[in-house]
Amino acid sequence: MEKLTDVELNDIQVDLTSRTSHRVGETTANQQVIEEDVETRLGRVRVAVQGDRRKNKSIITFHDIGQSHNTCFGSFFSLDAIQPLLSRFCIFHINAPGQQDGAEELPDSDYHYPTMYQLAELIDAVLNYFNISSFVGFGVGAGAYVLTKYALLLPNKVDGLVLINGTCSKSSWTEWGYQKVSNYYLSKSSMSSFTQDYMLWWLLGSASMERNHDLYNVYKENTRNLNPRNLGLFCQSWIARLDLGISRPKLRNDRASTVGCAVLLVVGKSSPHKDMVVDMNQRLDPANTSYFEVSDCGGLVLQEQPGKVIEAFFLFLQGLGYMTSVGPKQLARARSLSANAPEQLSPTATPVKGVSKSEAVC
Repeated sequence: MEKLTDVELNDIQVDLTSRTSHRVGETTANQQVIEEDVETRLGRVRVAVQGDRRKNKSIITFHDIGQSHNTCFGSFFSLDAIQPLLSRFCIFHINAPGQQDGAEELPDSDYHYPTMYQLAELIDAVLNYFNISSFVGFGVGAGAYVLTKYALLLPNKVDGLVLINGTCSKSSWTEWGYQKVSNYYLSKSSMSSFTQDYMLWWLLGSASMERNHDLYNVYKENTRNLNPRNLGLFCQSWIARLDLGISRPKLRNDRASTVGCAVLLVVGKSSPHKDMVVDMNQRLDPANTSYFEVSDCGGLVLQEQPGKVIEAFFLFLQGLGYMTSVGPKQLARARSLSANAPEQLSPTATPVKGVSKSEAVC
């Protein structure tokens, strides 16, 4: 499929087919977020529910390594321009075990962190607990991989996937080497300067680190607040991931080796993960895959160019038969947000949190 630039954004067809004033990781006061701990056979999972769970349309998010649901999605889903989505969907933000804000250190003995395959199984436990029959997935990095794996396992439960910095391949030797050194320090419960620099490069990319100092400083502070050992366990599972075995169908009705639902791949033009996303695009079915490269953007497209992503997301959902009442004016509102992409992220009210412990079986 031909690459889409932001100039061609209005032509996205998936059915073939001002300055931001939100600090990363927080939501506006009028958007209630309730957090719940769901016990599964693979450990406790923190799920943040945003919106009215009585709605029969659901979005499942899953974050990248070095992030929680807050730091990955908090500012994006609190923007005024995305409110039409929140009035129609309930969003369930899944945190990988031990990666939520303020997480206690995971057990030191007799504990095996879930593999990437098992993290996909955890999604099903969350769906069962909240009685979700199907959903649209929205994942970043490692979260995009987990959601893709789930779509391969249980395709009937996934209506569509928005994958940012996604990959379907195993780790490269270069990635494996850097992560191994980083994990050495993390295993000692130490957030070393090497680990911090690597995580910032992974999240932002070199170009964004140099030109967007405000965003760099916000995420530098966020990495200091991570639990080093918990992060190391998540990263260890991430670099041990397997190739998902996806290949472009040779026959029109061949779906055995690819994702069957509509997929929107999103990547920043200067993202450090661009090559992985391009490779994934070449392996997916072009009949239901769109590739959107965001200009003037590095690894954090949700924070650097949120308006362009919102517009693409709305058009993607319209291709699935959702958000059909969203018109040109609301899309233009999102577009204007990108014209004033955030140079500085400032504080907002703290989200409402009501934590309860429940049990699900996966």
